Amino acid sequence: MPQSKRAQAVALTQTSKKTRDHKTQTIKNLRNAIDEHATIYLFSYENMRSNKFKAIRMDFRPTDATDDSSRIFLGKNKLLQIALGKTPEDEYADNLHLLSKKMSGSVGLLCTNKSHGYVSDY
Repeated sequence: MPQSKRAQAVALTQTSKKTRDHKTQTIKNLRNAIDEHATIYLFSYENMRSNKFKAIRMDFRPTDATDDSSRIFLGKNKLLQIALGKTPEDEYADNLHLLSKKMSGSVGLLCTNKSHGYVSDY
């Protein structure tokens, strides 16, 4: 006897799932940013859409005129941990596995060439 089609869940969303190619591209972008920038900061946030976070994104936006560009990465923690490396054997650069161990909750990565004093003010 055929199954009833009434019990099937129908997705009403228009968004598509992230493919493996998209995740691979994200890993590649993060690793390129690690090579291009001098420092990496791990930050936590509570409300990503707040005005303060928008102001931070505007201040750290990359500009063509200066060399102190920055890049903010937000996403799944597991994907960012894979890009950094979870163990000393598979880490992308020295001591990045220590940074990936501290990633839990709502966190993001800031790759920047700006000075430590400028970043710590935020």
